[in-house]
Amino acid sequence: MRKTILILSLITALVLTSYTQAFVPSTKEVALPKHEVLKLENIACVTRHNVKTTTIEAYQYSEIEIPDLFNYAYVQCKPHGEFKGSPIYFTSLCNFTNKKWKCEKSELHISVTINNRNVDVVPGFTKPELAEDILKKISTYGAFRGRSIDKGIGDHCSFHTTSDPEVLELECTDGIELSFWCPQPEITNCPRILDMNLILN
Repeated sequence: MRKTILILSLITALVLTSYTQAFVPSTKEVALPKHEVLKLENIACVTRHNVKTTTIEAYQYSEIEIPDLFNYAYVQCKPHGEFKGSPIYFTSLCNFTNKKWKCEKSELHISVTINNRNVDVVPGFTKPELAEDILKKISTYGAFRGRSIDKGIGDHCSFHTTSDPEVLELECTDGIELSFWCPQPEITNCPRILDMNLILN
């Protein structure tokens, strides 16, 4: 009961604070006990993909004084194969609530070479080969509204589907919105870039 009251009080305080300023909780890295590491490894990597972990980074919201309630961890599994000569692996974000770990759906990571640099790509529901083709193609487009598209891709890019099957959203150094509806392909590139905005970390 006490935890419930504290959580409700915290949520109320955060909502009120948001009217005057954006609330960005700070986090601190924490060391997990060995038994928790083994639990995470089993849930995120061994059971799902039959591999061990490479790294586990655990964090806690530092402003919150309720121990273990808002902890989360980022788990990277060992490589399980290759994509065009580079290792592929899964990661998962796991939350620790009610003294139990619950991991979100695993994300596949591939490496794509663009302009002599390696880009860590999470293709999501997009086929890895198509994700590679899309990134290599749009990297040649030059600029969008004065912003270099190649720099907008950066060194990491996640693919996200939208409610429109012809539109993809890429979360890279920039947020890039693409459309595969190209009524004038002789004038515009396809896929077309609809929007591009710097993502502030």
